[in-house]
Amino acid sequence: MKSITTRLIVLLTSCAALIVGGGMWLDYHLSRQEILQGLEARTGDEIKVVVSDLENWLSGVEGATRFLGTILAQREYSPEGLQQMLHDIVENNGEIFGAAIALNPDFTDSPGGFAPYYFRRDGSIHFADLASSGANYLEQRWFTEPVASGKGTWIEPYFDAGGGEVNMTTFSAPVF
Repeated sequence: MKSITTRLIVLLTSCAALIVGGGMWLDYHLSRQEILQGLEARTGDEIKVVVSDLENWLSGVEGATRFLGTILAQREYSPEGLQQMLHDIVENNGEIFGAAIALNPDFTDSPGGFAPYYFRRDGSIHFADLASSGANYLEQRWFTEPVASGKGTWIEPYFDAGGGEVNMTTFSAPVF
C-alpha cells in the first residue's frame, strides 16, 4: 500500500498537469484564432494593394498603346520613323517589355508585310522583324483579334516565338 504522501504527490501533480495543460490548450486556441484573424486582415489588405498596383500598371500599358495608336492615325510615317518611335517607347517605358507596329500587307511595299518589334533583353533594346517567315504575324492572336473586334484587346498569355522568345501577354489596339 502506498503512503498518503505518495498519493498526495501523485494527485497534486496530476491536478497541476491538468491545469497547466488546460491553460496551454486554451492559450493555443485563442492565440491561433487571433493570429489567423490578423493574417486574414493583412492578407486582404495586401491583395487589394497588389490588385490596385496591377490595375495601374495595366492601365499605363493600355494608355501608352492607345496613345501610340492615336499618333499613328494622325499622319503617315516613314518606316524608319516608325521604328525609331517604337525603339523610343520601349526605351522610355520600363513597364513595357516590347512594342510592335504591324501593318496590313495590303498597305505596305513588302508582300510579307511590315512589323518591326523592339523589346528588352538583358538590359538592352533588341529588334525583331515580325514580318519574317518565322513570326508570321498575320496569324497571331495579338494581330487578328483586335482587327476583328475593332478595339483594343488584351491577349491571353502565349509564348512569343519569333519575337522576344518569352511568355507574355499583349495589349493590342487596331489603327484604321
